[in-house]
Amino acid sequence: MLNLFRRPSVARFAILFLAATSSAAYATAPDDDAWPVSLEEASFEFTGQGHRFEAFRGRDALFIEAGAAWIEGSDFENGTIEFDLAIGEARGFSGVHFRAVSQGNSEHFYIRHHLDGKPDASQYTPVYNGLSGWQIYTGQGFAGPIDLSHNTWMHIKLEVNRDRAAVYVDSNEPSMIIDDLQRDAASGRVGFNAGNARFANIVLRSGNPTIPAAPEAESTDDSTPNTISTWRVSNPFAETAIEASTHVDEIALGITGWSSLDTTHRGIANLARLAPHRPDNTAVAAVTLNADAARTIRAQFGFSDRVRVFLNGQLLYTGSDVWTSRDYRFLGTIGFHDEVALALQEGDNELWFAVSEQFGGWGITAAIEAAPGVTVVE
Repeated sequence: MLNLFRRPSVARFAILFLAATSSAAYATAPDDDAWPVSLEEASFEFTGQGHRFEAFRGRDALFIEAGAAWIEGSDFENGTIEFDLAIGEARGFSGVHFRAVSQGNSEHFYIRHHLDGKPDASQYTPVYNGLSGWQIYTGQGFAGPIDLSHNTWMHIKLEVNRDRAAVYVDSNEPSMIIDDLQRDAASGRVGFNAGNARFANIVLRSGNPTIPAAPEAESTDDSTPNTISTWRVSNPFAETAIEASTHVDEIALGITGWSSLDTTHRGIANLARLAPHRPDNTAVAAVTLNADAARTIRAQFGFSDRVRVFLNGQLLYTGSDVWTSRDYRFLGTIGFHDEVALALQEGDNELWFAVSEQFGGWGITAAIEAAPGVTVVE
């Protein structure tokens, strides 16, 4: 649904009522008709810093220095979002938020200005509690190469229908098929984010566009049959509470409650689904392992951005996968890249991953070695 009148003021309503050709951002029309957004101050709510309206390469444009422009009154669930975009060659990130149900909760597609043609030139990620999860949502349907034009206009069309979407960039052929929009389908606001980019010819349409079939899936899924599918997750707390600890318990960390969290893409649990990572940036993801006798098994895991692994309260491992922490192109994306030996005692064993977030995704995944007499307690 595209709702174009969201509690307007009396003055605003009068402008909207006059005619479709008035200076208002919207005018009433049947579903599936185009809704051009007028490039004027009244059409947007701005966040961040620095914007202006100007002419650029023959078009009226909105320039955003750093931040976002939210379309006033927009309420979009299924349909089409079209716009022209002009970017520079310097490092930057520009795109569109849609289905924004509240502040910091939306679907997000954007391009990376400086990665023309690279495998991660474009990105789709859900945003939960203000945190983008690009380190979690990688591979086909989440990131992909796009040939970008700089300092000139590109036409971008985003088609959305229920849990699927298609992105077209200067082409009638899709540049990306998103087969699995991660958030539940819901009406929400539309907004544009940018770092030194210009937008023109913004048009919204409601409807149910046909999303093309996705290419055959790449065989890059590194999940295993023994991946933990449900975690117990603690309330967040400050990383300082745990950074020097070699043995922990709930009281020492100030844990007051636990929530259940399932995994989604590639067996990864996105911890931001439960809570924002500021001001407290650390949470424990826990699982209970029952062993019929003492034995040692292996566990593979991946995380973002820092982790401390504890078995029955005792520290086993610390690691950091912070973006660019190993080299200038180290992304910190999550996969089964680390492994630890678990010396289980007979009975129940508590395996804790204390995960701290810094930037780009707050997540954990783990796979427990299949071993006779060892079970994961649900």
